Amino acid sequence: MHRNATGFSRVDYGFRGEGVTSFEPGLPHLTNGVPAEEALSFVHHGTGAGDVAFLRFLEDELGICLPFEETEAELPSAAFPHAADG
Repeated sequence: MHRNATGFSRVDYGFRGEGVTSFEPGLPHLTNGVPAEEALSFVHHGTGAGDVAFLRFLEDELGICLPFEETEAELPSAAFPHAADG
């Protein structure tokens, strides 16, 4: 996940070294690859910021949490390794 100071955010998701999807949360027309709802079961609902919605999704669905203080500034990147299957 990447977010800069101008509000641009981007999520890139890969599995086993292959790119699966790249999207700006809340803007499905800016998706490259598999739609976010298909790849990650992420659907942005509401009018709030897409990147905030995605961070909440990570916390609620995967138990991954970034401290609020770290989300106030530019987020150059954050990599979240997926647990090994089985």
